Amino acid sequence: MINFLKSLFRKKQTPKRIEIDDSGSGALYGGVIILVTDGKNDFYREIPLKIFNIKDKKKRSASVQKNIYKIIRKGIRKLNAKKEATEIFICQGNVFDFAEKELKKQKYIIKRGQIKGRTNDLAEEIFHKLLKEKYNIKTYNHKDYKGENLRQYATLKNRRDFKNVKQSARGVKEIETFGE
Repeated sequence: MINFLKSLFRKKQTPKRIEIDDSGSGALYGGVIILVTDGKNDFYREIPLKIFNIKDKKKRSASVQKNIYKIIRKGIRKLNAKKEATEIFICQGNVFDFAEKELKKQKYIIKRGQIKGRTNDLAEEIFHKLLKEKYNIKTYNHKDYKGENLRQYATLKNRRDFKNVKQSARGVKEIETFGE
C-alpha cells in the first residue's frame, strides 16, 4: 500500500528524447493521428475530418497545423518534457512546420527527420485501429483504392479536398463509375 501511495506522488522522469509522427495525413479515409512518444509512454489524438472540410486551402492548412501543435503541446506536457533536457524529434512532413516554429520560439531542442521503427509502426497501428473502430473501414491499403467497396467510398467523399485528391488516387474513378 505504501509503495502504491509513493508511486502516486513520485516525480515523473524527464525523457531525453520524444518522437512525434503522424499517420493518415496522406490517406483519403479517416482523420489524422498525431503520436507523441518517449518510447515508453505514448500520447496521441486525432485531427477530425471536419477540420479538413474547410474550403479555403490556406485556412484549412493553418487550422490543421494549429491543431497538430495543440496536440503536440499537450503530449509533451503529459510526457514531462523539459526545454533544456529533452530533444524533440519531429517527422519531416510539412504539416509539422508550424509546431516546429512554435516549439523553437519556446526554446525546445528540435530535430527533424524521418521517423522509423516503433514510433512509425505505432502511429500506423493506431490509425488503422481508428479506421476500423470509428469509420468502420476494415480493409485499408494506402496504395490500392480499387479494393475498397462502395460503403468506404461514401466515407472517402466526405474526406478533405476530394476533387483534387481523386484525380491522383488509383481506383477512385473506377469506384465512381461503378454501377453506371
